[in-house]
Amino acid sequence: MTALRVWSQKFRQQFSSGSVYLQSREGVRDLEVDSIGDLWVVGRALCVFRTVPLRNVPKAKMESVVSAQVPLLSPFRNPGFWYCIHDDVAKIWIWDESVRSSQLNDRTREHSVLPEPCVAPKGTEETCLYKSEDGYFAQVWDNGALAADTWWPDMPTEDEWIRFARGVGVDAGKLPDLSSMVYAPLSLWDELGRVGFSTQSLERRWVRAAALVCFLIFSFQATGTMRLLQQYMHLEEEILAVSQLHKESIEIRERAFDSRVQMKQLEALWPDSQLSLLSDVASSLPEGNLGLTKWQLQRSELEFIVGDPTPDLEAYVRGIESVPLLSGVRVEPLTRGGQIKINATVVER
Repeated sequence: MTALRVWSQKFRQQFSSGSVYLQSREGVRDLEVDSIGDLWVVGRALCVFRTVPLRNVPKAKMESVVSAQVPLLSPFRNPGFWYCIHDDVAKIWIWDESVRSSQLNDRTREHSVLPEPCVAPKGTEETCLYKSEDGYFAQVWDNGALAADTWWPDMPTEDEWIRFARGVGVDAGKLPDLSSMVYAPLSLWDELGRVGFSTQSLERRWVRAAALVCFLIFSFQATGTMRLLQQYMHLEEEILAVSQLHKESIEIRERAFDSRVQMKQLEALWPDSQLSLLSDVASSLPEGNLGLTKWQLQRSELEFIVGDPTPDLEAYVRGIESVPLLSGVRVEPLTRGGQIKINATVVER
């Protein structure tokens, strides 16, 4: 698997490239090395090294435990950090993210961030000593796992080395051979392919998390709003349909009422006997009348109105009583001039 990862890394390096920046006490400079994507290297002089034991911590929670410990271990107000895990122990390098951010200038912000010791060639001896941009740093390895990392501004003395070695449980001896940092070609540790790590500052992690939460809330609210809008539009369509149906119902009812009135009028004129009665009554009216203005027959009660400015009531009574089907004739002048109302009873044949 290791050989496969190395081959895969070399293959990607040939088809992808990026810029590598080295941040030291003197500032930031570009490194002319091959890299997969943009990479920002924080000098060892700008980092502090800490360890966090993770025994009995589930792997799914290791990252959250490390993130929670960084603010407690950091001497900086706004820490950036990178860590790896060896033998259930997190090895953490912490730097001042505010200083690093202030030196970005126009450089890309989409890059990976690593401390300088993590781009140093992996040591083959138990102890390694490197000459870096801003001093010297040493690493102690135990069966292929990093055990300790430290830094000195100047070349350490024998006494300084002995104190460090004893502090991390390594047999004191002479200083290891000094190696210069070689950044070309840039090669990360093989272990990076199978251990957890982080290159983001806590601030950027929280900002991204907050942005994700805001996006999820906005998406939820937008989805709810869209659903409410769809329901509102559907309700409007239903109201419009009901209103149209109601309007049509009213129109049908009005037409039914009109038809009912017309049917009653037709029913009143439909029997042959009523048409004959109407003809006989019209013929019996005295001369000078202006004609019938109303005709209503309900069962055996007949009522009609005749226009006549100067009616002779007795003549009207005599004339209508001459009709064989009528009896009980009653003539009454109306208050409005020129009309009289006549009531009579229709006699059954």
